[in-house]
Amino acid sequence: MARFGCVITGIHPRSEGLVRLTRAYELGTERVTAAALERAFREESKRLISYQWSRGFTVVMDPSLKWKDHFRPLSSLRGLEVGAGYTRWFTTNTFYKKPLVVGELGVGGNPLGASWYISMLPEGRGGVFLPGPYTFYRLCEDRFYGDPLRLMKGYASVISSLLGALDSRRLVYVQLSEPALTFEATKPRRGELEMYGEAVKVLVEGLGGGVRISVHTFFGSPAELLPFLMRLPIDYVGVDFVRTSISELEGVRFTKGLICGFVDAESSYMESVDEITAFAGEVVEALAPPEVLMAPNMDLRYLPASIAEAKLERLVEASRVLMRGSGE
Repeated sequence: MARFGCVITGIHPRSEGLVRLTRAYELGTERVTAAALERAFREESKRLISYQWSRGFTVVMDPSLKWKDHFRPLSSLRGLEVGAGYTRWFTTNTFYKKPLVVGELGVGGNPLGASWYISMLPEGRGGVFLPGPYTFYRLCEDRFYGDPLRLMKGYASVISSLLGALDSRRLVYVQLSEPALTFEATKPRRGELEMYGEAVKVLVEGLGGGVRISVHTFFGSPAELLPFLMRLPIDYVGVDFVRTSISELEGVRFTKGLICGFVDAESSYMESVDEITAFAGEVVEALAPPEVLMAPNMDLRYLPASIAEAKLERLVEASRVLMRGSGE
């Protein structure tokens, strides 16, 4: 019988108060100091981390509140610059600044350490999100490598070094966000999937064990990729079930844990506990994964914080029902 739990799968929305404070600081419309803004980020991150811990989330994720987009915190890597313009983030009404690879990627300080609050994460339960090697490759502008394999492996090596420098007692889970793997316009071309597999191996080997890895796909169905993903040295595969039907995945032997992205992170519709538990039951019956972590299908940042947190509460309650039903 599958084990159940729940996890957050991306950047969490900032509260209205934090949004106002950030805007005031950036526009200079109020006397908001850098120290005051940092204090606000720290307090809100602590609240969200404490919420996950107290409600029994399987992994307690840093909410990544400082991340303006999926790439900005990486801008201080050696060999990386940030483009001047904005590019639309897949089908959403949000935008990101395109990373420009202008030299060999390397560690320049530790931008990730300043973007998260690792010291607040509980020992043995903490996790973070990062753009995966394939999504980085497809969404950046490469002016240096000219070779997808070298670029993805270079990125993976640098990321593993940065993660390895963080507190290993607390950081035990890393989600590689890989929407480009399944979005129709950016799906892997000939040979790129095998290159991606090599990059994932570089990242996993660089971490040296003790860290569970999830490859989380969204903005499309991973049906055709699942046999390949099951062969990677990772622990979980994430599926956007808002865009994927269970029937598409039948016939795949699930040897990894499943991050079941059922809660719609782009809609204010409030899924009921009964809906979540019923869908989980269908997933287990059809796919038989060894572990199921119920989750939003992607970043909750597209919703107001109040709605996002109400959805998480439903997710927690559903996970408790599922765990009781499985005898956990």
